Amino acid sequence: MIRFGIRPADFFFLLLAVFLCTFSIASLKRNKKNAPVVSVTAKGQEYLFSLEKDGTYTVEGTLGTSTIVVQDATVRFEDSPCPNKICVQSRPISQTGEWIACLPNDVFITITGGQNELDALAF
Repeated sequence: MIRFGIRPADFFFLLLAVFLCTFSIASLKRNKKNAPVVSVTAKGQEYLFSLEKDGTYTVEGTLGTSTIVVQDATVRFEDSPCPNKICVQSRPISQTGEWIACLPNDVFITITGGQNELDALAF
C-alpha cells in the first residue's frame, strides 16, 4: 500500500509558492504608491515637482526664464522666451512617459513614475 504525505521537497515548494505570492502582493502595493513626478531638465540641472500638487514654477534656460504650470494633474508651459512659442502652444501632458520640450531654451519636461511606467516590453 502507498502512503500519501508531504515529503521534504513538497514542503520546500509549498514554502516557495507562499514566498512568491507574498512578494508579488507587496510589490503591487508598493507600485500603487509610486506617484507620478514631473521632471524638468534645464541647462543640465533636473528639478522634480509633484504632479498631484498644483503650482507655478520657473526654471532658467539658456535664453531666459520658462514658466511651468502644474494644474489638475497636468503640466504645461505657460510662458517661455523662445521665438515661436511652440512649447506654449502644445497641449498639457498627464501620463507617464509623455514629454514637452522647449528646444531653443533647452528646457525639457517629462512625467516619470506612476503605475504606467514600463521597464521592458515583450512580444
